[in-house]
Amino acid sequence: MQENKNHRKNRYFLFNHMIYIGIINYLTYIFYVYYCFFKVEKIYLMG
Repeated sequence: MQENKNHRKNRYFLFNHMIYIGIINYLTYIFYVYYCFFKVEKIYLMG
């Protein structure tokens, strides 16, 4: 009984960890795209 409870907790933790990494990757991707877009737009406006 105790082992099963622990296993479920472990699986829940892994799921949360995956969501956390997914959110970080998503935010990093958005930041990167916005940064590149802003840079390109700035160069385009200056040039």
